[in-house]
Amino acid sequence: MPLFDPAMLDELKKKVDIVDVLSPYMQFQKAQGALKALCPFHFEHTPSFVVQRKDMHYHCFGCGAHGDSISFLMQHLKIPFKEAVEMLAERFGVEIRFVEEVQKGPSILPLKQAMKELGRFYHFSLLHTAQGQRALAYLYDRGIDLSFIRLFEIGLAPKDPQFFDAWVHDFKVDLHALLEAGAMKGKGNLPFFMDRITIPIKDWHGNILGFTARRFQEGDNGPKYINTKETPLFKKSQILFGIYESRRRIVKEKKALIVEGQIDAMRLIHEGFDFTLAGQGTAFGELHVQQAKNLGLETAYIAFDGDAAGQTAALKVGQLFLKEGIEVMVVLLGKGEDPDTVILKKGKAHFEELMQKSVPYLDFLRTLLMRGKDLSLPAVKSGVIKEMTHYVNGWSDPVMRHEGKRRIAEQFDVPVDFIEIREDCKLVEHASKSDEIVDFDLILEGDLVRWLIVAHELTREIAVRNLKKEDLFHAGMQQLYELLLQLKGDLMAVLSTKESEQLQPYVDTVLSKKIPIERAENLMMETVRKILERNWLKKREAIIKKMQENSHNEPLLEQLARAFDEIKQQRPVVR
Repeated sequence: MPLFDPAMLDELKKKVDIVDVLSPYMQFQKAQGALKALCPFHFEHTPSFVVQRKDMHYHCFGCGAHGDSISFLMQHLKIPFKEAVEMLAERFGVEIRFVEEVQKGPSILPLKQAMKELGRFYHFSLLHTAQGQRALAYLYDRGIDLSFIRLFEIGLAPKDPQFFDAWVHDFKVDLHALLEAGAMKGKGNLPFFMDRITIPIKDWHGNILGFTARRFQEGDNGPKYINTKETPLFKKSQILFGIYESRRRIVKEKKALIVEGQIDAMRLIHEGFDFTLAGQGTAFGELHVQQAKNLGLETAYIAFDGDAAGQTAALKVGQLFLKEGIEVMVVLLGKGEDPDTVILKKGKAHFEELMQKSVPYLDFLRTLLMRGKDLSLPAVKSGVIKEMTHYVNGWSDPVMRHEGKRRIAEQFDVPVDFIEIREDCKLVEHASKSDEIVDFDLILEGDLVRWLIVAHELTREIAVRNLKKEDLFHAGMQQLYELLLQLKGDLMAVLSTKESEQLQPYVDTVLSKKIPIERAENLMMETVRKILERNWLKKREAIIKKMQENSHNEPLLEQLARAFDEIKQQRPVVR
């Protein structure tokens, strides 16, 4: 990962207006020269989240949350440091610069700018050209009105490449960037899309990564839909369609509606279900689930097509979410129905009813597995139970596995002991291997650093009174701990130091966990206590080891025994 130029970060720091950064995520009110809002990090009725524009930091007097624009974006949107910096740089007009100017591959920002301009060109072509009128008529016939078109910036790639050439010339668009972003073909500088309706595909900051393009005139050749080819920006296996429009509500309400197609997602978002996500031309996979999980998702509502293929896909996708500890509800659609047709034919209220009647994943699984089977036959009943248990055994969380098996036992009226089948040897072996690679010291020290980042003012003195950097075992955590104390928890300042490249993975890791900020002070005390006791026990273990290694050296044994007794009497106390 290239290192951000410290001078660029300093320039960005001077330009950033923290109120502008935070305003999209909360409502501020003026109070005694400052701005106050309800804290996004804990539940409260009275605003205690305060921002002072002059010092460019926020502070919550309810839970102790404290930080700058960078730390807010990282915690609230669950994004890494690099993305937070790029998001702010683009918004406040600061050119991204790195310490090492030579980078592998093309620079990303020119590609983003080129795709932004291309999206505007396509949108204009749809709304203000003669060919665009024919495309508009097609969209109107499908129930896609002007508000829908404007919301998603739907456009038209003109049939005549001369329109494209004129736009490139008049607006002085970077041809190389267009080529690298997949907007042009390599030979002849022809546009990649022609005579197709275009749908922009955006990341969660609103940057256009690529397009889906649909043919709309009878007799046209080629596939119905084509996508931008794979580029440094556009990697369809990693893209969640609808994340830009839906991310705020998902973060706030911890729920998401998962659908199969882009039109389904757009229709639902347009009708007010702005917590909807879809895959991008590929099966919904683990990377998609991880992105949704990073938004703090707790419940996924799956609304796939009502046919057999849709039901099978719903089973697979639901299992992926449950493996990650996310609850799954299935919205039951009729045969031949999809969310788009349901909204158009039966209305928004009907779809809301379907969501209210959605069923838990295991109930949906049971219905599918029982179809066409006679459960009065013991062998058939046993087979269904075993198949359902196989799904539950694939869930990572042991509590969820236990509750899932208890639910199966209730559904089939059998003792839960019959469901708690023994895990096979491979699972046991895998678990033991996983235990071996867990670094509990790193986890513990990560907790210490986490409290210093998210609640610095509340936790700094506890750390300073009790710990030196040498009390930590990991060199990266030692560096991060020392810098956070020196720079008063200012994350941007910490990560603009020469140690940034080594520290970045630690920061991303410690801020990826859910943070109960309102308990930061007590949790910091507990973390410090655990570190002190760990080190105390390590010293005792070291002496015992020496005693075992020198069992025939009586003078040394007496000396070690006295040292052991002294340490034993010095059990640490958190100050």
